[in-house]
Amino acid sequence: MHTQLLPNDRVIIFDRTDSGESKILLPEESCSDFSPLIDCSAHSVELNLLDRSVRPLNLLTDTWCSSGALAADGLLIQSGGSNTGELAVRTFRPCANCDWVEDQKGLVVPRWNDYPVMPGGVSRNYPSTGSSVLLPLKLGLSNSTPDAEIFICGGAPPNSYITATKGTFLPAAKSCGRLMITAEQPQRVMEEMPIERVMGDMILLPTGDVLIINGAKKGTASWNLGREPVLNPVLYKPESSKYEIMEPSKTPRMYHSTAVLITDGRVLVGGSNPNSNYNSTGMFPTEVSVEVFSPPYLRSGPRPQISWAKPETELTYKQPISIGFTSKKPFDKLFKKKIYLENVYVTMVAPSFNTHSFSMNQRMMVLEIGQVRQLSGKNYVIDCFAPGTPNIAPPGYYLLFVVHDGTPSKGRWIHIS
Repeated sequence: MHTQLLPNDRVIIFDRTDSGESKILLPEESCSDFSPLIDCSAHSVELNLLDRSVRPLNLLTDTWCSSGALAADGLLIQSGGSNTGELAVRTFRPCANCDWVEDQKGLVVPRWNDYPVMPGGVSRNYPSTGSSVLLPLKLGLSNSTPDAEIFICGGAPPNSYITATKGTFLPAAKSCGRLMITAEQPQRVMEEMPIERVMGDMILLPTGDVLIINGAKKGTASWNLGREPVLNPVLYKPESSKYEIMEPSKTPRMYHSTAVLITDGRVLVGGSNPNSNYNSTGMFPTEVSVEVFSPPYLRSGPRPQISWAKPETELTYKQPISIGFTSKKPFDKLFKKKIYLENVYVTMVAPSFNTHSFSMNQRMMVLEIGQVRQLSGKNYVIDCFAPGTPNIAPPGYYLLFVVHDGTPSKGRWIHIS
């Protein structure tokens, strides 16, 4: 139900705590202080992407529909939920044996999420759940604040929930809308996806493209009210407003599924539980598997590889950065400025907290480039600049990618303050 990539390449995954016993038990010594109302199974785990091991974690308060983000030092701060967790604040620090720390009365008032209204007669908020993303911020194009554009897709008619509870499942929306919120007079630009989708996730890829994945073609979010899983992800290219249908998954990812970008440029997809408890026999059973989606750029030839970076990991605002990389893809022989600046670029991606079709704190910056230099053979250096202010790049951890001819390198963890 909730997923967060940490700067040590671990992924924290957790569910609500009142759905019954999970398939991963906690050690007996961990359960001695538990309330009789809480079972002795893990409702949170740490997934190690390097060796695929899973470590059970202790989680007591109910996290259903909660929020989260990484602090500047990489600490996961997670808040809200339902019942025992409505006012809770939880923290998790990335370290070998760390576990959840919970304050059951950390909030003054309950916290929930909401979406902006869009034209077209479609509801985008729960239970007619759409998704949204802040499109890449392009830095260095002027001395002013970069343009900020919001992209929202999917949802369902406002009466979809009521009709679904009566057994009629209305088609989800195909419509999407873009809104340049930094414009003097913002105007919505409407578009259309190739597939209807409710409960989808929108994930920024290192190239600046958007992956639209998970969800259903009919019905709404909530218990067992979605029908016809959308198995095909869709790739959206903001520069051309083109949509491309990808190969399908074999696993329905309905209500309470998640998706996050991971370090190697793939997308980790997991979960799905439209049932009010753990249920292995329902129309859409509780899904405890995870899988990875490989975007088309992983099949487009050799990837650039980051060899070194100066500074190596710690950045300050406006700081010059030099990145050494190798690439087996050809550069234009004339190396004209206009050509190579379009052919190679650098992106910084914030690790997002994903739940309920929304990736909180999701942000990508395309850095200002000074020049690209060839050292020898396939060895190059790209000179660029760190973001200018904390308003553009809040302090914290980011994944740094070099993108050459549409193919990104593996991500490199950096920290800016």
